[in-house]
Amino acid sequence: MLFPNVNDFVDCAAMNAFVGYKSRYENPVTAILTEVYGTLNQCHELKRRKMLCCLPVLYVWFISRVSKGILNATCPVEELLQCKPEIKGANEWAQLCASLSEEKIRWCASWQQGSHIIYHCGNYPNVPLMGIRCCINYNPLLAQRQFGYPMRGSPTSASLATLRIYYEEGTFAEVLHQIRDAWGNIVRAEGDPRSWTVDERIPYNQWLAARVKAVKLPFKLISPDSNVEKRLLNAEVQQAKLLRAELERTKQENVTLTNDLQNLQQNYANLKHDKMESEWVHEELIRKQKQDLTSVNAELRWKSMECGITEISERVRRDLCGEFKRDKQEALEKL
Repeated sequence: MLFPNVNDFVDCAAMNAFVGYKSRYENPVTAILTEVYGTLNQCHELKRRKMLCCLPVLYVWFISRVSKGILNATCPVEELLQCKPEIKGANEWAQLCASLSEEKIRWCASWQQGSHIIYHCGNYPNVPLMGIRCCINYNPLLAQRQFGYPMRGSPTSASLATLRIYYEEGTFAEVLHQIRDAWGNIVRAEGDPRSWTVDERIPYNQWLAARVKAVKLPFKLISPDSNVEKRLLNAEVQQAKLLRAELERTKQENVTLTNDLQNLQQNYANLKHDKMESEWVHEELIRKQKQDLTSVNAELRWKSMECGITEISERVRRDLCGEFKRDKQEALEKL
């Protein structure tokens, strides 16, 4: 996919992609994706130019979308090896492509579940890519159904801003620096706050039909159905109803969770207040007990002092009585 259709020839750009992977652990997937988009764009601009370098990856991607799929497959290549699609000629491929409808396409493969889609990088409205021959961007809004996200409406012109630079056309160093800096600030689908990227007033299928007429795809439906547009519109309306119901249910859950959170916060405040009040009562009780203990100790000290004074007075009284008796006895003896 990175090599031109020349036998025994590898150019320096392709070698740089593998050297970057080997020495700097740079993922070559972005380079391959850039080559695919760049080749598709170049073929569309030049009209009827054959594609040679990107056919394997496009074939794997296409088969993964129109086959029934393998439940335990972990990547599209493994799925391709297990399903073993039939070999078809040009007419058979043309009939298959012309007969495809929205119901026949497997939008979200099992090996893509759990992927985190990148919506834009830096100041770019989409995702810029650097390849070995060109720089180009891809618009994740057009591929979000493949990652399990619904098509909420038609993408706006601002979200589909074009970046297309082929290195042989002139200077490109400044653009490469800008793209490298933008990849330092990627925004994924779940964290994208932008609302101007999608116009929900215009259904996606209506926008797609207008794009088909503008691009002028070179085939027509083999069995045209006059009710296809009406059926697609009804399906889109039904999908919108389901999304509104899901949004309403999410809002109700949000209100319930908000009320529960407020109740928990109130309960926490009440418990905190009760705890503070209990601590204050406990401190008051301890302070009062300390005061009572101090008063009891003082009273005991006074009583102890009073008892000591009483004992001393009694002893003095006894001594004085004894001395008086002795003096009286001596006086009687003298008489």
